Amino acid sequence: MFQNKSSGSAPESLAAPSAPPYAVDAKGLAKTFPGGIEALEHMDLRLGPGELAGIVGPNGSGKSTLLNLLAGALVPTEGTVQVLGGVPGNAVRRRTAYIPQEPSLDPEMTVGETLRLFAVLHGMDPAEAGKRIHSLLAHFDLEAVVSRRVSRCSGGMRQRLHVALGFLPDSDLLLCDEPTQALDPAGKEAFWQFLESRVKRGAGALVTLHDLHEAAERCGRILMMARGRVRADGPPQALIDRHGAWVWKAVLFRPAPDAAGLRRELEAVPEVSAVTLGHTALTLRMAGAGPDDSVLNKILERQGAQAEVYERRRPDLLSVFQGLGIPSVGGETGEAGKGRRAGNGGGGGLRRRSGKKDSGNV
Repeated sequence: MFQNKSSGSAPESLAAPSAPPYAVDAKGLAKTFPGGIEALEHMDLRLGPGELAGIVGPNGSGKSTLLNLLAGALVPTEGTVQVLGGVPGNAVRRRTAYIPQEPSLDPEMTVGETLRLFAVLHGMDPAEAGKRIHSLLAHFDLEAVVSRRVSRCSGGMRQRLHVALGFLPDSDLLLCDEPTQALDPAGKEAFWQFLESRVKRGAGALVTLHDLHEAAERCGRILMMARGRVRADGPPQALIDRHGAWVWKAVLFRPAPDAAGLRRELEAVPEVSAVTLGHTALTLRMAGAGPDDSVLNKILERQGAQAEVYERRRPDLLSVFQGLGIPSVGGETGEAGKGRRAGNGGGGGLRRRSGKKDSGNV
């Protein structure tokens, strides 16, 4: 688990402790770049074998820095770290798979040549490498482009190749930095299937993600990062139960003449715990499911405002971020056009209003 040793309150950890030996065991890990930029504060991290953890957070929160430190691509400013019982880098490189954000591919090489080159760089036995390459080409649907130059492959195919290269060795630790960002649904499914099969065989895995729905669905443990710190750590549903809340969002096509008055009236509603009001955007954080839509719309109308579109959301990981005061990240999981209160991880449906009556779902 993570513990923050810097000033301020320590992040709450809801994850069950992993039994040693650990895939990752770091103490007081910190990284400061030239100019005094503190990318990662003092943290402790333990990741057990067979554990799949997703790291989520806004850009600049330290996610990639953390993976680079664990991969041995960066040296920590402070702290100690062991990966698979050794120091990150050459000592454990053949047992560690690192998939960085940006592909590093030779555009003039073919897909097959690229895989064979990386197998040589990993020191793999030629016969074993041939079997592994054949399996990866089939799994990531790259067989049809095996003889095609990388420069002639689509962006999605290049990302599939980039991910496949990371899975080439049979690693005990997998560090994946936004691996699904440029993949289509079939490519994402291929990635997760392969990763989960490795985890089931005992590998530890850390994956950075921006899609909160994907993180909640695929990862047994979530680390929420902001400004170089882990703010919360635990199973997705446990985090939602502890920190999540119902949220009501509206787009105002007629803003309130007196914004302060609207805010005061909304804050006076017992079920409303927080109000965020912009010129045309309104977000309410609520205890329980909150008041009915009609109650909230009547308040808007009394204050001379009107909601063109509004949405009610069940507690989800995005509401956890909001409750912890972390800047919003991608991957909102609401569903437009349902006109209903959806299940956990789904939105409550965007609804469009015209005058005093709903004009139908959109």
